[in-house]
Amino acid sequence: MSLIYPPPLSKHPAKYIIYKEAGVVYALNGETGRIDFSGTDAHTVIQSALNSLTPNRAWLERVVIRGDFLINNSVSPLVIPSYTIIQLDGRITAVDKTKTLVRVDGDNVVLYGGVYDGNRGNEVGGDIPVRVIHLNNVRNVVLQNITVVNGYSRGIEVSDGFHNTLINIYAENCWRNVMFWSSSYYTPRHHVAVNIRSRYARGGSGVDFGTVGGVTVFGVQSEEDDPVSVAIDSSFDIRIYGITSKFRGFALIYASYNETKHIVIEGAEALGAPGATVEVRYDYDISDITFKDVLITDSWGNCLEFKRFAGTGVIRNVKIENLVTLGTAAYKYSVVADSSVQDIYINGKYVDKPMLVEAVKYVIENVEGFRTKNKGTAIITLTQPGPGSVTVAHYLAGTPRIVILTPRGNVGSVWCSYRDSTNLIISISDGQVGDNYIDWYAEL
Repeated sequence: MSLIYPPPLSKHPAKYIIYKEAGVVYALNGETGRIDFSGTDAHTVIQSALNSLTPNRAWLERVVIRGDFLINNSVSPLVIPSYTIIQLDGRITAVDKTKTLVRVDGDNVVLYGGVYDGNRGNEVGGDIPVRVIHLNNVRNVVLQNITVVNGYSRGIEVSDGFHNTLINIYAENCWRNVMFWSSSYYTPRHHVAVNIRSRYARGGSGVDFGTVGGVTVFGVQSEEDDPVSVAIDSSFDIRIYGITSKFRGFALIYASYNETKHIVIEGAEALGAPGATVEVRYDYDISDITFKDVLITDSWGNCLEFKRFAGTGVIRNVKIENLVTLGTAAYKYSVVADSSVQDIYINGKYVDKPMLVEAVKYVIENVEGFRTKNKGTAIITLTQPGPGSVTVAHYLAGTPRIVILTPRGNVGSVWCSYRDSTNLIISISDGQVGDNYIDWYAEL
């Protein structure tokens, strides 16, 4: 992991200053003081200035864009070459919402400040290769203090490349607000993001990781990103430190095209929504998943779920540390882990609802509010001598593996005829008229 910060802007005098007066866009040469380009088409003027920067340079040159501009991107996006700083003091808006607005094609680029608007309204949009800002297989690019809104598909897409950095990003109303993607699953990309604020993703996710490896994120603040704050699909070595999610789950982890593995989410908080779902959908495995320091409040569904939806893949080596679930919403379980989970380890802290753990192997310890053992007395009431049974709620976190029954009187044979994650059915072969008492003990 390498975090790249841009150099101070003051070290790079403006090569061009783009501004508008009376409907005419001007490109002022910062060295000569002359107007090199002008016209009513902002796209043409800005691109001409970018194309006139020093060719084949190995140093940064800065272009300042001041004001609000409509960019006619119907034929081509604004293309940013290598060794360029774009300082946007204003807003640029796409004319064609179904086309990319800005594409970074060169290495060592800085986009600093401003609002990039994809011009999407409230229509559905879709998951197509249209981006407000596209980092196209580049390296050492920094996006800092940028707002991206109204992307018909993707707000910011970082595809392939190496060592790119996002700092202080606000993204809103895109199909996917921020997306990291790679065409080569086995290549670590070493991208870093710091402080991503995401709102109202419309159908994709706030921050999306698709077939990508080696991305570290420090801080995601998400509000009503539909359906989820962070989605991780067929990716590896993804580390997220700090997620705050309001009214939607904070993570969905699955594997559509290849295995998903080595995922760490540390410091996650969900308010008014479930926490995370790890879901087998196809024939690929999901492994080495760690959740640490998780707080889920007022969830309307199960807090953490590990399950199979379809396919033959399995979930391996899950670790949950310091989980807290609170609130009065009508969710069923703090943790659900079905039989697709090969092994899960849960350690600390407090849950206010039971866990339903049916994994092949599991260890649960130091969790206040979680019950692994219970005992009680069942009463089978008969109106005539003979067999009988009764259903007893055991209040354990899953289906008990051990059930011990001790009758208080002569009831013939006694056995547990059925058990599941909620109840035991206790049966006797030859009970007496009246109440027959059987002490029971159950353990996960």
